[in-house]
Amino acid sequence: MGRKNVLFFSSKGAGRAGLPVDVCAYADEEGHWGNFIGSRSLMGDLSEEQIDQARNRHDGSKLRDALSAAGLAGRPRLCVDPRRYKGAIELHIEQGTKLEKASLRIGIITGIVAVQHWRIIFEGQQDHTGGTTMRERRDAGLSAVRLLAKIDVEFPRICSESSVWTTGRIVLEPNTPLIIPGRAEVDFTFRDLSHDVMDKMEACLRTLVWESNRRERCFATLECVSRLEPTPCDQEIFRAFSAAATELCPASWQAMPSGAIHDSKILGRKLPVGTLFVPSINGISHHWTEDTKREDLALGLEVFASGAMRFLAS
Repeated sequence: MGRKNVLFFSSKGAGRAGLPVDVCAYADEEGHWGNFIGSRSLMGDLSEEQIDQARNRHDGSKLRDALSAAGLAGRPRLCVDPRRYKGAIELHIEQGTKLEKASLRIGIITGIVAVQHWRIIFEGQQDHTGGTTMRERRDAGLSAVRLLAKIDVEFPRICSESSVWTTGRIVLEPNTPLIIPGRAEVDFTFRDLSHDVMDKMEACLRTLVWESNRRERCFATLECVSRLEPTPCDQEIFRAFSAAATELCPASWQAMPSGAIHDSKILGRKLPVGTLFVPSINGISHHWTEDTKREDLALGLEVFASGAMRFLAS
């Protein structure tokens, strides 16, 4: 195939640097229409049937209609040929505080964490808040809260320093102030880079749900919504980025896992991947105050381009 290119994304400047790269910008990493539809499509992992079924999570509108409105209806979709590329690299803000708190300016990613998404459904008895005694109640909301509190006690005993877990959604039915909730639905996720730690967290969750069903009046059902396995970053790319950072900002960088999920995770299914982080001011992300210092962005681009050149030459 001759000399291979690098698939870049999130860095138009790299394409202007004269390097043999293709620059990509991926649609909908945040999952408004379905997780990572842009990078999944490029990797050949998004079928026409899935596009037909995709709906906007906010208003239920169809992805097909949105594609048509954008002038993309009927246009052929690109699919990457892994033989063309030596790897794929990405520059991103950290979306956390580790770099800033350590007074560091570059993070070189060792891998992107695994994610498990679980739904826990509690079935109780909808009833009147005034007429139903505390002894008689089967309050699904209270059962959910007690289980979540227990998780927060037990997970630190078995997780790693970088493990995180989140209750991102709780829905009570009928969700009114004067009615005891007869049903509670909880969306719970946890993340770590280690297969072993993820297995321990899953086992702990299952045990805690079992114990909840033993002592609570509201039965809990545990459903797995999705699993994403960890994605290790390519060692050759990591070494190239490390050498570049050591030259350009010695003692101002560190190796670290990515707790956030990026398009690199999808590309990692077919290509060697690598990622650089630059600091986020106050660690804020997914909010209008999200920001990064201009000088950190500039340094990130310098390390990014230097690392790419080293990787391409290796």
